[in-house]
Amino acid sequence: MESNFRWLPSGEHERWSDFALASGAGPFAGPAWLQAMEEAGIETALAVCEREGRIVAGALFRILHRPGLRLLLPAPLAPYQGPWLLPRGVAEPDREERHAAETLRVLARGLAQGFDRIQMILPPEQVDARPFLWEGWDSRARYTCLLDLSKPLDPNRAVVKQVRKAREAGLGVWPSTDWLLLHALWAESLGNQGVALPLGEAAFAACCRRLAGHGLLHLWISGPSEGEAWFANAVLVEGDRAYDWVAGASRDQAPSGGNQLLKTTICEALGSRGVSCFDLVGGDHPGIAAYKRSLGARLQIHVEVSRNVSWKARLLAACGAF
Repeated sequence: MESNFRWLPSGEHERWSDFALASGAGPFAGPAWLQAMEEAGIETALAVCEREGRIVAGALFRILHRPGLRLLLPAPLAPYQGPWLLPRGVAEPDREERHAAETLRVLARGLAQGFDRIQMILPPEQVDARPFLWEGWDSRARYTCLLDLSKPLDPNRAVVKQVRKAREAGLGVWPSTDWLLLHALWAESLGNQGVALPLGEAAFAACCRRLAGHGLLHLWISGPSEGEAWFANAVLVEGDRAYDWVAGASRDQAPSGGNQLLKTTICEALGSRGVSCFDLVGGDHPGIAAYKRSLGARLQIHVEVSRNVSWKARLLAACGAF
């Protein structure tokens, strides 16, 4: 039986929560994430495929309206949008793959209805983007960096040297719940790169409090003292997997080694909690990728798919607007 596409209304979010848990979607699709987005004033949209009344595939988006355009885009602060799939549980791998492809083609066709442009960043575990290509979508390679925390951390010599320098200078690392401090250091880091913040201070703090309240979000800070932090790093943790979510740094203190001390301490803390895979979330930018690889992380490819449906979107894409 072929699955059916539809948008899930807010009254059925409990069904989505059950699906997110069963499909192993992770922290960027569960009920805590939806509540956090609501706290931050971000309107999310859940696209699902159902079979015999059961959700078998889904993805999470943000709907944006621009003059003359309706856009279906990744939600702020979510590195992956899905799709997540509920395994059919058949014995033959080729049949499982065929069922998944059929479902994803239904999803791809449904998403293209009523929007000018759709963009979705697939998680590393969703390796098969072909169903979207078969439906006329475009794709491009994206990269992240994964750290195996089931083994001892093996950073390069430059990181080891910086950690030693920070310790000799008396820098330390502390857990924190100062979300405004995190936002301020994050703003400083993005400002140095010429990037605008996706969320204001109040909305960001509300989002963080919700995620922390569900036990998913953990923050560490580093500096000369707990009251004088130069670096901050927030990590989302669910089960044996963690995601490097938001980080910020004081630009003037970059040579101190405090950032390397902070990251290696976080890795040790996560490993002691039973986290085996730490997704450092991002490996596309040369400088950022080099830093994350210096910690001993391996490069992992994943896929972004998109489709410019209307002539307006195609024209704008040809002009380099997307």
